[in-house]
Amino acid sequence: MERYSQTVVDKVVEIWRAASKPNFIPVQELHHRLNRQERCAFHFAHLMSQVTNGGFLQWFENGYGCREALECLCHEASQMPDTDAVLAFQDIIDRVALIILGHLDSEGFENVAEYMTNHDRLAVAGALEDHDPHYFLTAALDPLDELYFGIVDALDPLIELHIQDLSA
Repeated sequence: MERYSQTVVDKVVEIWRAASKPNFIPVQELHHRLNRQERCAFHFAHLMSQVTNGGFLQWFENGYGCREALECLCHEASQMPDTDAVLAFQDIIDRVALIILGHLDSEGFENVAEYMTNHDRLAVAGALEDHDPHYFLTAALDPLDELYFGIVDALDPLIELHIQDLSA
């Protein structure tokens, strides 16, 4: 049986595909086209798939760890029951938000796409060398991956219930 949240995510993917014709739209723009339940399902699903595959750094670099996603995840986590898994997740996502948003702000970037474009340009030009902001993000985010892996199995059914509750 398909999970309820997956049904919502599938709907969001269809919205994204339709909105991206003829030009792809970034996650930030998609976020503003969705209702609360759709945003919640989309951001939690991509957080889980990206982080379990390549960590918070991958989630950020693939464009899913944008300001809108971080704000949504922090808010939705605060609305869930205070279980050990949810409280641990709140701590983790708050720390991830501080790291990513602080990094974007300190580097003067509005969003992930601008950061990655600039990072790629500097890397090609050989200008990063010892001042690679990537190193900072990797060092700061990697320890949080392990913390997330330790709670994801307990957190997943709670997220599913929360997304279902948003349909009411």
